[in-house]
Amino acid sequence: LRLNKNALKELNSDIFNVPQLKNLDLSDNLLENLKADVFKNMKRLEILCLSNNKFSIKSQLNFSFLINLRRINLDNNFVGPDIELRSLFNPNGYGLPETITAISLSGVNMTDLPYNFFNPVDKSLKELTISNNSLTKLFKLPLFLEYLDISYNPIKKLNISDFPYDDPLIYLRTLKMNGLEITEVPKNVLSALILFDLELENNKNLKEFSNLTFGRQILRDSYDFYIKNLTLKGSNLSSIDHG
Repeated sequence: LRLNKNALKELNSDIFNVPQLKNLDLSDNLLENLKADVFKNMKRLEILCLSNNKFSIKSQLNFSFLINLRRINLDNNFVGPDIELRSLFNPNGYGLPETITAISLSGVNMTDLPYNFFNPVDKSLKELTISNNSLTKLFKLPLFLEYLDISYNPIKKLNISDFPYDDPLIYLRTLKMNGLEITEVPKNVLSALILFDLELENNKNLKEFSNLTFGRQILRDSYDFYIKNLTLKGSNLSSIDHG
């Protein structure tokens, strides 16, 4: 059901009586509030898009009725401060099911997350977009992630502990780190990953990219190197060292 790109400001609690519905798009409207019981007859819903509305900390969103939800998009709503205060996964918070596989929180004015914030979905979450926020450091990443976008956050430094070797993200294939405030990509920082796609575009402070970023000299030894797409476009690199 697509109701996107309208001028909806509110939805009555009994508006949806569609128990078989699996996909609902309410993006690009003027919604400020959604009562939890709006979703009470939508228990089979798997995909929910709420991007580009007017939700805020006052909205007190709750999705606890959506027990089969797999993907949610809350991009470009002012919900970051509320997410930091209330758990995404607690029934008294946002109530997202712990079986959810994809979450998008781009441009929600998020500044800081507890280190273990995503622990409840450590083994279920596969896609996480958290770009265009004000995060200065990473948190513990869910182990089964396949796609991660942390672009356009004021992160100044990448650490090996962000992608730890002793607890590796062995399923991560796409990593987007565009528009950060990093000055270097240090050696070994990505050595625990098996990436197919790596984006490091528009990092205007980036001066150095170590040839040992992946733990070995990829410019000379490409054996067992899986990356298909690597982009450093629009950065300010002055050197790519030889290790």
